[in-house]
Formats: sequence, structure tokens, C-alpha cells
Amino acid sequence: MSAHISMRVLGAATIVAGMAGSALAQPAPDDRQEPVVVQGVHEVSRPAYPGCSVTFLRAPDEVRAVIEKWVAAEPDCSTSIELRVVPTERNTLYLVATRPDGRIHEREVPDAAAAGVLVASWVADDGTAPVAPPEPVTPTAVRIEAPGNAVIASAPRTSTRPEHAITVGGLLGMSGGGGSGYRGDADLIAGRFLSLGLSASTSHAYITPQGQGWFDVTSYRVMPEVSAHVTLLAGLSLRASVAVGAEYQSAHGQNPNPATAHAMPTLTATTWQRAAEVAATVNYDITPRVGIAVGAVLFSTLLEPNILGDNFGGEYVDYQLMGFGGARVRL
Repeated sequence: MSAHISMRVLGAATIVAGMAGSALAQPAPDDRQEPVVVQGVHEVSRPAYPGCSVTFLRAPDEVRAVIEKWVAAEPDCSTSIELRVVPTERNTLYLVATRPDGRIHEREVPDAAAAGVLVASWVADDGTAPVAPPEPVTPTAVRIEAPGNAVIASAPRTSTRPEHAITVGGLLGMSGGGGSGYRGDADLIAGRFLSLGLSASTSHAYITPQGQGWFDVTSYRVMPEVSAHVTLLAGLSLRASVAVGAEYQSAHGQNPNPATAHAMPTLTATTWQRAAEVAATVNYDITPRVGIAVGAVLFSTLLEPNILGDNFGGEYVDYQLMGFGGARVRL
């Protein structure tokens, strides 16, 4: 038995020696660096891997540069992808990557650094599922104009659901004797392009009916509102609204009736009156939920006959144009 064991040991030693000799006989591995082409930018050097490449079909220059650095630093690059990077209206980046086998990766990331980490993980993929993003996102609608051109024509907001929002800000008189105030509105029933809500405002204006006398009028309004909104560019939208309702009015001013002016030089009245407004604002998103709103509001102010006397033949309607500036917040 000992002789048999000795023969097995001798045989194993012979095999090991043969393998070692073969290894020594092999030439040293080629340590040369083979360039990996990142199309559309420049070449970056890394150890050679078959089919390791990132082809940029679309990407902002500054984002592309960051992704290049992450791809160049990835030691396990083992596949090739075609990559599109599109900025969205929410100030994020939408990535679409296509592999040679037809698999598609789609993710939305907050910035260029996150995009670089994600793309590096995709080119280092070993066939397992892609790395999940830090936050779940809804798919973004992407339209490709023509096969082969790989040009992304549009990347609208990732969610097409209606958005409820409120807008608040200040008013500054632009016509007549000037004035100031505050205004806010809220979308209560939101549609994709049209919304129903409420508008509330208070304004203080100086009115001179037909150049006779003057009135210091303070108005408090609450009115139902219909608004329309449309996206102009990424993060930039236009909103127009119409509201009709009532206002509580406090008016104090000079008596325009010469027959009674000597006895009552000033008149004061408080009353509810009909009211209407037309508003238009341009909104720019600073963050996905908060933006600024700038525009103008046209108010109609009705002065009743008991404060005007007989000089105007009844009630008098004055129109006040006011500038608006404030914030718009999505709920």
C-alpha cells in the first residue's frame, strides 16, 4: 500500500512540475494599454476588454465629460452601450442606454455625478440585472425622430398627471394713480391643460373717475377661477386665468358733486360689488416643486352710484392693471 501511495504522490508532483514548466514557457502577458473609444468625445485608456465602449448619441458637454471620467476609472468594463442623456423639466437627467443584445436601461438621476456612477455600472455589467437607482422614478416619454439618427426629439415631464399648485405674491399698480396689494390662487380641480380653482386678492388703488375728484379704494376679492397652462421650454411655462365673482369694497374720497361738495367734501362707503380679473403669468421652475411666477393682472372695480352722485349717470367701472411677482408651489 505504501508503494501505491508513493506512486500517486510522484504522479501528482510530475503533473505540477509540468504545469509550472508550461507556465514558464509561456510569454509574459502583454501589458500594453488598448484605447477604448468613447465616441463623440475622445479616447480614454484602460486595459483591453472585448467590446468595451460607450457611444454618446446625445449628451450635454459638461455631463458627457463627467461620465467619461467615471467610465475611464471603471476597471471591470466588459460591455458596450449606446447612451443618450437628456435634461428634463425637473432639472434632472434622463438616461437611455442600449446594449448590443437589445436590452435597454432607462433611469432618471439628479446630476452628472450620479449619471457617471450609473453608466460605469452599466458598462461593468456581468449579465445580471442593472443597478437600481437611489430613488424610484416614473418613465419619461421619449420620441426618436428616425431609426439610425438616434436623435431624441423631446423629453417632456416624466409625469403627465395633472398637478395641483398654489401661487402667492405681491401686486404693484401700473395704471391710474398706482396702488399695491397681494394675490394668490389655488388649483382645486387640475387637468392636463385646464384647471378650476379659487383666486383671492386684496388691493389698494387710487381712482379718478373721468378726471373728477379722487377715491382711495381698498378691495377684498374671492372668486372662482378657470386657468389654462402650457409648457414653453424645459422648466418654463405660461399660465392664463379668468375669474368672476364679488369683492368687498371700502371707498373714501373727494365728493365729485359740486351741488353737495360744500356740505360733504368727502364721501365714504363700504359695500359688496361685482368683480372680475384676468391674469397671465410666466412660471420658471427653480426646483421640481418650487418656481417663480411673474406677470400682470387686470382688475375691474365698480363704484356704486351712492358714492358718485349724479355726475356719472350711475355706477362707474374702473380698470386697474397691476404687475405681479411671487412663487408657485406644486402640492
